[in-house]
Amino acid sequence: MTPALRLSLAGGGTLVLALLMFAFDAGQLRTRFDQLAMDWLLPVDNSLATSPTIRVVDIDRESLEAIGPWPWPREVQARLLEAIIASGPQAVGADIAYLEQDRSSPAALARMLGAQTGKAEISDLSSSLPDGDLMLADAMAKVPMVAGLLVEPDGKGDALPPMVLSTTRERMAIEPWRVAALRGPSEPLLSAATGTGVLSLPGDSDGIVRSAPLIVLAPGGVYSGFSLEMLRMAAQVGDAELNSEDNTLTLGNFSIKLGRGAEALLRPSPRRLWAERTVKAHEVLSNKIDFRNQIVLIGGSAPELGALRATAADAATPSVQIHADLLRQLLVGDLPRRTELGSAQSLLLAGLAGLLAIAIALRWSPVAGVSLVLAFCGAYVFTVWRVFEGLNLILPLWPVIFVALPFLVSALVRFVATYAQERAMRARFAQRLPPDIVDRIAADPSVLKLEGSNREITVLFTDIEGFTALTERLEARQVIALLDRYMDVVGAIIVKHGGMIDKFVGDAVHAIFNAPLDLNDHATKAIHCAVEILAATKALQSETEIRGHGLGRTRIGIETGPAVVGDVGQKGRLDYTAHGSVINTAARLEAANKQLGSSICIGPIAAKSQNGLQLLPLGMIELQGLNPLQVFTVT
Repeated sequence: MTPALRLSLAGGGTLVLALLMFAFDAGQLRTRFDQLAMDWLLPVDNSLATSPTIRVVDIDRESLEAIGPWPWPREVQARLLEAIIASGPQAVGADIAYLEQDRSSPAALARMLGAQTGKAEISDLSSSLPDGDLMLADAMAKVPMVAGLLVEPDGKGDALPPMVLSTTRERMAIEPWRVAALRGPSEPLLSAATGTGVLSLPGDSDGIVRSAPLIVLAPGGVYSGFSLEMLRMAAQVGDAELNSEDNTLTLGNFSIKLGRGAEALLRPSPRRLWAERTVKAHEVLSNKIDFRNQIVLIGGSAPELGALRATAADAATPSVQIHADLLRQLLVGDLPRRTELGSAQSLLLAGLAGLLAIAIALRWSPVAGVSLVLAFCGAYVFTVWRVFEGLNLILPLWPVIFVALPFLVSALVRFVATYAQERAMRARFAQRLPPDIVDRIAADPSVLKLEGSNREITVLFTDIEGFTALTERLEARQVIALLDRYMDVVGAIIVKHGGMIDKFVGDAVHAIFNAPLDLNDHATKAIHCAVEILAATKALQSETEIRGHGLGRTRIGIETGPAVVGDVGQKGRLDYTAHGSVINTAARLEAANKQLGSSICIGPIAAKSQNGLQLLPLGMIELQGLNPLQVFTVT
């Protein structure tokens, strides 16, 4: 299997797996990346978070310490609302669910006691006693007031009046959040409220609130989200109109482009900016706060109220602050949209991104490939940010996965293959070539043309005189030990001078110079190598362990000429070697030392190619199959 095919299969397999995971949203990978994009882009900065029109009255811990534990009696809540409406706010909304009737006021206590004792005269007293529900209802009736509705998942809800929504078609093109039932304020609070809105804020799979419903479908009809209803109260608009052609919801002068789910993406503000629009509830009761022409939301940040939710900006955001953020977005038209690609379009885009990654892994080096992938991912992320800044449109981040993941797998396969190739290359040449040449080949195998090439090389052959007779005199272990020592000495000298050990054949050493890589002045280096081999082997004869073995002198033949070099052998047992007449000539020159009485016999081409050495002519000799040659030795 070729490296290119291996990389293609690895990258392609990863791409197919990623596409399947993407298509079925396995492990919510696609969902998580969509959420990641929203968490990065949606939180707002100082310039966007505040609105002078919106005020939040916060029932915080300090207010609970000043007034009393939650829930406060209805008459206290009525006094708080009266203090707010005294200065003439534009509209008021309560992020509080008044689901049960008041139980703490004198009138409520009289009704309960009369019911428990069966004495009607006690129940009749309730009409003359302070009634918390009536007090709060009277306050609510003095201002455009939105009361909250809650989703009831068990389906046991209240009969509540739906919002009035006129549409251009009988069937809406949108698919709003559909709930089992809704519960609302008890009487007389429901009748006193000017409008109602759904307070519930569904979180995503990780519990973080990233959007809020503007329209909710319940068995009783279509209901408005709390922030949308607050906008309707502030705009003093009656009916809402929905254009089913382009999903545009119109409230007076406000036009809201609805997504398919009829929700608004939340642009949450950080905790440090809440103070600019927030006033504490106990301060409203004790001081005269001016709410003239403002939209006021009443809610609580104290944990006792159970209204803390996680957003991308803060893990414990009071729900009233979420509603305030959504209301600000509706007022200024800051409504981000997500791209709504179909499944086929998404898969096509993801597949093209993955093919780009595989192409990069195939055509570019690892460093260049990583640089390209990082550049692409960086450019895409920058584009996502710029598109959001300019068009308020959120592009998906998941295309980055389909570039990075196939590339990483392909790069890993390529790295493993390259590492194995380098190890194999070093194993083949480490004992036959100088270390610097081995490092060059391992770093860039392309410099080595293993498939075969024509090169001018210098060939050096050595042989030990009288070695056959020596093997008959010595024990086998002595012969092997002697050969190991001899080959170590000769091989090290060849490698030192830049030669490559072609092979060991018995007591003979075959070496070539100027292969596999270029070696300047290779003939001269080969002759210097021969001189050093001769000196080293003579010194070897004098060593104590070898002196008595009768090691013969070393004979060397050298010649330069053209040859074919490359890998030869079966797959898995390849050998890099040389072929050509120069090989035979060098071998016969080595044998000619017998008749010439010399130790080094140099052919005419090598003698002519060398530089700076004084050579001694040995005369003309005839070698089998060759014309007479002028040969030389070292002086």
